[in-house]
Amino acid sequence: MVVATTGLTDFSDSVADAFRDMEEELNDPTPLVRVEKLGLGDFHSAITADADGARIDITARIENWGFVTEPYEAYYGAVAAADVAAWYDGHGDRLFEQNLRKPLGNTPVNQGLGRTLDEEQAHFWYFNNGITGLCASLRRLPRGAASRNSGDFELNGVSIVNGAQTAAIARAANATNEEELLDAKVWVRFISLEGCPPEFASAVTAATNTQNTVERIDFVALDPEQARLRTELLLSEQKTYSIKRGEEQPPPEYGCTVSEATVALAYAQSRDPSLAVIAKSAVGRLWESTQRAPYKTLFNPQTSAFRLWRTVQAMREVDKQLEVRRSGLEGRDRAVAVQGNRIALHLVFRELDSTGIDAPDTQWEDQLSRIPIKTDEVLDLMIKHVEDEYGGNYITSLFKNAGRCERLVDLVVADLAVDPADGAAA
Repeated sequence: MVVATTGLTDFSDSVADAFRDMEEELNDPTPLVRVEKLGLGDFHSAITADADGARIDITARIENWGFVTEPYEAYYGAVAAADVAAWYDGHGDRLFEQNLRKPLGNTPVNQGLGRTLDEEQAHFWYFNNGITGLCASLRRLPRGAASRNSGDFELNGVSIVNGAQTAAIARAANATNEEELLDAKVWVRFISLEGCPPEFASAVTAATNTQNTVERIDFVALDPEQARLRTELLLSEQKTYSIKRGEEQPPPEYGCTVSEATVALAYAQSRDPSLAVIAKSAVGRLWESTQRAPYKTLFNPQTSAFRLWRTVQAMREVDKQLEVRRSGLEGRDRAVAVQGNRIALHLVFRELDSTGIDAPDTQWEDQLSRIPIKTDEVLDLMIKHVEDEYGGNYITSLFKNAGRCERLVDLVVADLAVDPADGAAA
């Protein structure tokens, strides 16, 4: 019997007594009924399972294993590459839920790993950095407990935080020729998070990712705000938010990536064009540190999933209209439409009514419908003022210069504030 409630999972004493009496009555003399309680938290966890990834439990056979107990418990050793391939086959990309990124595909490093499996299986353990996994808990099973030659281990809530590329290569090799993996071993270590401080898992993930180049954006995936936005976007808009390199990018109508969201939120800073300039000239600076501005200006507890998705929608509409205009422009005018796209985005967004952008019931489609006309107005004014103020400047360098872009924005904003009907300020 399942008792579903939108309140807490635990019953009050009087309610618990009533269900206990009912169980005793119905289960006499033969057990027939047990009571399960589902609270609001249980339902939320079930709904968000696709976004957060369901728990993964694995039984691993580790050869020549060893262990450490202080300061935190961990086991290490070698596993068959074929077993690693089976983990990936069974659980897919969810196996790397806490990793900075998913498998990256045919990178030079991964090509080298593949050649080693193809030509020098026995050397794979020596040439490969192996796998690091974090576990909610782990324990050694009784089988083979008296020997260190081989042991079975139960890994609960496991996630591979370093070694996604190794797992992908093993899986690919196993799919094409299982014999390639017969002699191949992979170095592994599994760390129990029981008794670890809250930040330890993120610290391990960041410190162990050195085999393929780690880019600044990879560390964004460790920010809890990104996980929150991913879940909220799925629940509120039924959209996918991809926050890791290597993840499959959703089609535009079904979601967006963290890269796209970062640029969109940068241009949407209503009174500050500086972030739009950074998004154009050095977008990596927006991810330089997830602990301070400019990243924290864009992603913080006040950043809603509605704001994120609606700014992305607006950016796409502006880009679409700019592309239409570019087809009819030449020379410097066309260069302004190409190189000045981020400033144009910023200016168009300032013209929209964004007062309700964080509200679920806002009719954002009304604002999106205004974008084509506003984009044309903004672009025409940008072309005019670029020619008047910066006729001798290279267009590319102009839109990477924060001071000149701020001056250009001020000029365009002043013109937009004038009602063309009477020449007065609107």
